[in-house]
Amino acid sequence: MSPCPTCVALQKEKKKILDNLQSQHTRIADLTTPIRTRNQEINRLNERIHNQSKKINDHEKTLKTRKDRIAELEKECVRLRRITYGVCGAISVVVASLWLVVFGR
Repeated sequence: MSPCPTCVALQKEKKKILDNLQSQHTRIADLTTPIRTRNQEINRLNERIHNQSKKINDHEKTLKTRKDRIAELEKECVRLRRITYGVCGAISVVVASLWLVVFGR
């Protein structure tokens, strides 16, 4: 018993459609491979950008900390300078007083 002509025609049509789908699938895969490669490259670049941003943020925090410390040290210098001027003034008064006591007017 041989298959009916309609079944044979349908089988041929089915094979043709499957071959066409396979061909399209291969073409799509060929087209998407470069896109996938570019996406991977973009992801690597984004990761590098993210890492650089983290480094920049860390450096900015360090810089701010250092600026704050410099400001504190400058305030301390001003305070010590005032103390020094006060001590020098007091010493001047004492020396002048001793001068007057020792040498007279």
